[in-house]
Amino acid sequence: MDIRTFINRNALGHRLLDRLLSGRSSPFCTGQVDEWLFGRHPGQIGRQLESEWFAAFKGGVKSYARELYGADRLDLYLEVRDLIDALRDQGYVPRTVKYELKDSFLSRDEVNLIILKEMQEPITQDRLANDVLGCSRQTVGERLKELQDGYRLGDMSVIIAPERGGRLQSTVHPILLPLNLSEVYVLLSALGAQTSGLSREDPHWAILNDVAEKIYFQLTDYARDRIDGRLAEQGFHLQGDTPPIYVGDQHAHVRGTTGCSMSWAFFEKAHKRVEVICADGEGEESTYVGFMDGWTDASPYVDADAGVDPRHCFLVKDIDGACVAVSWENVVDIRSVPDGGDAPEPGCR
Repeated sequence: MDIRTFINRNALGHRLLDRLLSGRSSPFCTGQVDEWLFGRHPGQIGRQLESEWFAAFKGGVKSYARELYGADRLDLYLEVRDLIDALRDQGYVPRTVKYELKDSFLSRDEVNLIILKEMQEPITQDRLANDVLGCSRQTVGERLKELQDGYRLGDMSVIIAPERGGRLQSTVHPILLPLNLSEVYVLLSALGAQTSGLSREDPHWAILNDVAEKIYFQLTDYARDRIDGRLAEQGFHLQGDTPPIYVGDQHAHVRGTTGCSMSWAFFEKAHKRVEVICADGEGEESTYVGFMDGWTDASPYVDADAGVDPRHCFLVKDIDGACVAVSWENVVDIRSVPDGGDAPEPGCR
């Protein structure tokens, strides 16, 4: 018997193992694995050979894993773990041979990021252990405690909420970008251009500026010196005093200098029906109910004689698709309306 036959007989996952075993540079395509595992009676691998074989096997897996990205890396770990478990259960390797999460090529930071991504939807600790990571509940518990105490990766800081009702959930979406300085410059320039002309009471301005500041915070003095002049020519000045700390989008803080809540953008993103409370210069209040649209050009809905900059406005669209332009400067508060019903079709009538 050879290892491919063993994999097929035991109905093991093998999409990535097949690539590993078939790779021209793989030490496993020479048949060496078959000789180690199946060239003797089950259970008769000596301690020295066991150590040599398992070290070589893990080294080959780790080398191959460097070529993989995203979900493929976790899938490879799970396929290798299942293979080692089956070999051990059937006596082809000693009981001491195990391939666990802590022994794998997946780093601690990588596993923490996998957990954070899985928690974007409610999930239990048992499901994280059994269905996602293929490890013990205790191992997941240790990682969750680290995330709840405050997880740091470079300057990025994330704290997740404790388990509620037996479920875990977080809205953090970790994005890591190893950029060169030209890419950083273009990205910051684009963010600066997008903020240009927006009202500082507009949560879109607040979020765009916040993201730019979080990126700029992580740059070295050398990098800042190289791009500050060009950004200043565009009218974009960054302070570098906003560390990349995670804030849930439903509980985003209020920017003290502007009065707008970045959580208002959550209502737009989630397409929630809202109640927009406004007050004009005379203090007279008015209320609009509908769905927010902060990106469509508000010019057609703004009175040209009112002296209002359309770029400082957003649209509130009712169920029938009728739109009204509202100035961010006049907004007192925005609240979600329960049982808002279905959102209207795109565009205004």
